[in-house]
Amino acid sequence: MVAQVVDRFEDEIVLGRWAVGSRIPTEPMLAEMVGVGRNTVREAVQVLAYSGMLERRQGSGTYVLSSRRCLPVTTTGLGVVPPEDVQELKRLLVSSACMAVAVRGDAEDLESIRKRHIEWAASAETAYSDPDADDLLSRTIIVSARNQAAEKLFDALPYIPDRQLWNTNGDIERAFRGMLKALFSGDRIGVALEGASLSVRIATPGPHPADRPWFR
Repeated sequence: MVAQVVDRFEDEIVLGRWAVGSRIPTEPMLAEMVGVGRNTVREAVQVLAYSGMLERRQGSGTYVLSSRRCLPVTTTGLGVVPPEDVQELKRLLVSSACMAVAVRGDAEDLESIRKRHIEWAASAETAYSDPDADDLLSRTIIVSARNQAAEKLFDALPYIPDRQLWNTNGDIERAFRGMLKALFSGDRIGVALEGASLSVRIATPGPHPADRPWFR
């Protein structure tokens, strides 16, 4: 299904209905246009962003970057990767990005992360937390690290709504919160220490007993 949506969106670009430099419709509009769920739309957009045809701009939307693919588009390889491996890689990318933000991030970057953190924290307090808030916080940290390779890799990884990265009620969530607390206080050493601790917990085999999915 994702591959079909990718082809449909690519046709919109190649045929000029979505001109280079223009902003594409929002996720809800795209979902209605092609008759699929928002998760499928998001994965398709991520694939085209990875290919160089689309560009996601924080707080602005998604824009057409090129009418040609810069990298080969493939969903098959990512689709067969175990979801727990995708989850682990995303966590490691965000952890490393957070340490990069501590070194080269500016006040605007920190404010963007803080805003998403507030939304995520509010969602985490509810019985059914919002996976979008978890994903948006993660991507904001990635973007703020200013590493295009990390950003494209993160966008190319499948969106898995039932496997949140940080809202786990377990050791990983506590370590993640500690890392962000150090980041917001300007404690670079603290970010490095908390980030190292988080990486160890991420790499620990098997699910943590206290971890839980976002739904029951």
